[in-house]
Amino acid sequence: PPPASRELATVNSSSGPAHVVIGSRIVACRCSSVKYLNSPVNVYASPPRKDFSSVGVEAVTSAPKPSKFGDVELRRDLGVVLKRGREVSLTKTEYHLMCEFADHAGAVLSRDQLLERVWGYEYLGDSRLVDAHVRRLRIKIEDVPDDPKIIVTARGIGYRLLV
Repeated sequence: PPPASRELATVNSSSGPAHVVIGSRIVACRCSSVKYLNSPVNVYASPPRKDFSSVGVEAVTSAPKPSKFGDVELRRDLGVVLKRGREVSLTKTEYHLMCEFADHAGAVLSRDQLLERVWGYEYLGDSRLVDAHVRRLRIKIEDVPDDPKIIVTARGIGYRLLV
């Protein structure tokens, strides 16, 4: 099982810092030329190392910050979404969809982007699947789902989380 605390490694590259989560799954990596590990790494085999100097990486502790959108709050540290302080019961997919919107708050995300990011590269479903999940998410977090104020439709493109 992954360790209780998450460690974030920052690798400095010519295109800026790259962030890799150690002790859980890799979430993002933007690298051009950095030192590479020559052997495979099993992050579950042993606790993460504190000394990353041999591979040009410095360790920093990072706790996810809550994201608030109107009266809806995403608490990644707890893995929950709150509405007016009360927990909203979301499916795993709805939670991942909410996280994706929060990561790109204010930006329009196409249905294809959401399919790729939430369901994965190998998913061959119809983009209307996204519409159905967004609709269910709106029912749970919006005051009036038919007149959304948090997750709005960008006609012909996709959806946007308003900030």
